[in-house]
Order: sequence, then structure tokens, then C-alpha cells
Amino acid sequence: MAGCWPWHSGPTPQQQYLDALNHGHSAEASQIWLNMTPENREKWARGEGVSPQTSPGEIKQQIMQHYQDQTGGEQEGQSGVTQIQPAAGAGLQNLPALAAPETSTQPAAQPGTGSN
Repeated sequence: MAGCWPWHSGPTPQQQYLDALNHGHSAEASQIWLNMTPENREKWARGEGVSPQTSPGEIKQQIMQHYQDQTGGEQEGQSGVTQIQPAAGAGLQNLPALAAPETSTQPAAQPGTGSN
């Protein structure tokens, strides 16, 4: 029972590893990884044992802001994002038309039909 999470104090090995990586302490992160049990490495692969740095409230606010930006909740120019429209005929939708061979009004000269 001593290894159960409610009685575990301090950060998990996964959290320690992530914190060391985020702070740029690669040697410390390497040592933490080497001392992790295979079970802890599996938990790391599944994203368990790591707490997010962003609070749920901040995430909700960012999502709402994203949807407001997508639906035009803000006036263009006030959002701090500049949208650049491609020139006419520069989109991927126009690619089939641009790749199609041009039709010529003059027939191509047939080999061997020239005047001698």
C-alpha cells in the first residue's frame, strides 16, 4: 500500500523527467530516465504521471478565443494576425487547371509533311 498514489509525496519520476527536460538539464533527465522502472517508462509513454503546466481554465479560455477568431468575433486587424491572400491562380484548387495542357488553335506540324 505504500506505493499507491494517494500516499505518494513529491513529483512522479515522469514529472521529474519532464521538468529536467524543460529546464534544459539533459544530464539530470538522462539519469532520471535510467533510474525509471519499466512500468514508469510505460506510464511516460502513455502520458501518465505528468501534470499539465496549463490550468484547465486557461485551456478553456484559449479554445474559446480560437473559436471567436474563427467565426469573426473580433474585427479584422485587431486580432494581431495578418492574413495574406494568395494571388489569383496560386491556390492548390487551381492546380488541375494549371497542369492541364494548353490547347492551341493551330495544329501542330506533322513530321514529314513539310514542303521540299
